[in-house]
Amino acid sequence: MESTNFNLEQSIHDYISVISNRGSITSADATELSAHIFDAAEALSRQGLSEEEAFIIATKRLGTEEVLTEEYSKVNTSVKTNYVWAYLMAGFSLFYALPAIVFSAVAVFYFFIYQTYQTSSSAVFIVTSFHILFMASVWYLLKFKRSVSYFIERQIERNTIPFLIVCFSLLGFVFVGKGVLYKAFPGLSVLYFPVYAFDSRWIEFTFYATVLSLLGVVVSLVFSVNKLEVLTPRTLLEKPATLFLLAFGLITEFLAASTRTFHINELLYRDLIFGLVYSIAAFSIVYYNRASNSKYLMTAFLPVFLLEMGGSYILLEKGDGYSFVSHALAIILGIAAGRFLAGKVARYVASIA
Repeated sequence: MESTNFNLEQSIHDYISVISNRGSITSADATELSAHIFDAAEALSRQGLSEEEAFIIATKRLGTEEVLTEEYSKVNTSVKTNYVWAYLMAGFSLFYALPAIVFSAVAVFYFFIYQTYQTSSSAVFIVTSFHILFMASVWYLLKFKRSVSYFIERQIERNTIPFLIVCFSLLGFVFVGKGVLYKAFPGLSVLYFPVYAFDSRWIEFTFYATVLSLLGVVVSLVFSVNKLEVLTPRTLLEKPATLFLLAFGLITEFLAASTRTFHINELLYRDLIFGLVYSIAAFSIVYYNRASNSKYLMTAFLPVFLLEMGGSYILLEKGDGYSFVSHALAIILGIAAGRFLAGKVARYVASIA
């Protein structure tokens, strides 16, 4: 039976993209191969097969992606090398020049808000809201991962990417270091200005959370390179790689540590908030991995737990054993609570499905 959501054109595009991503075919090759598959699928459809069945048979007759990649590589020997260099340069531009421009624009925003509102409640509200909207935006952009990658591929094929790289790189050099921006606004720094100038726990916490969100988005993109489907929490967290879990645990620890910026004096409340972050992270892992979740939890959180306890050992040296034990329990109980709740929610969802 044909899948109700099957799309022939999209399936052909995805099939060609697998070969194209391995850097072995030109744009003309992709167009010719797409037309061949489409014609073969139409011919099979006229014989009574569904579009999905026709697509499967047509692609099987052509051969696997590995076979086609190898055959096209023999014909287009220079394509893969050119693609590698193009992607390296594009990566340099995106991870250096573009962030430099964005961070510099954000720094100007901080500067003018501070000049206008100083440390008033209006400044706190505006900057905190900006941080929250920025976090939501960068995570939302993950939804368009495939569109961005296809855009870059098209620009590389059209030979326009070198021009864009040069423009971004030149702008990056202008905006970073001791460039024009920092000469115009002495002492302005995106890494310290919002944390110390506004003197607000909310601004400080959301600033650190925004930085960690950017890191999380980069990690998500890196570990979803080979996933053609739309990126969702399930596709990212289900059966995660070991390196992804280590990065996930480290980001969780940094975010949990950022809650200390609230400067809560009551130890119980401080540790409850700290443990809540671990609880949410553990819930995310366990909910999408009912089997082997203990292994995943250990991989993600045992290294950072040992790291955190090593850093907190100074509390014991100061004779504050109570705080040391309370801090350790906050992490352990937070992970246990997240695991328990995830199991309950998963069973409930399964019962009503």
